[in-house]
Amino acid sequence: MTKINNPQVNILKTTQMNDKDYLKVLLEIEKNLSNNISTALNEASCDQMFNIEFIMFTEIQGLVRDLYEMIFDCGWTNLEKIEKEKINEFLKEIETNLNQLI
Repeated sequence: MTKINNPQVNILKTTQMNDKDYLKVLLEIEKNLSNNISTALNEASCDQMFNIEFIMFTEIQGLVRDLYEMIFDCGWTNLEKIEKEKINEFLKEIETNLNQLI
């Protein structure tokens, strides 16, 4: 698989937390918040509560995306380009699983 990444922004490697560490911790916190609010959405007791939680969920998802893009832009994470046949295999697997449910 082909890796897709940006040049790394150099950071000091010390025992102290650096920008990369802070961004990765923030990303993990926001992802956990997103997962927990998703559960809260499923269990909302009324429309008003659902609407408030949905707004929070949408805002947090935007923050997660922004943080991930910032980390990617700094070259501290990378993506893998997946070949088209792998995607097709995955889609066939999902289709088979869905057909078994029907």
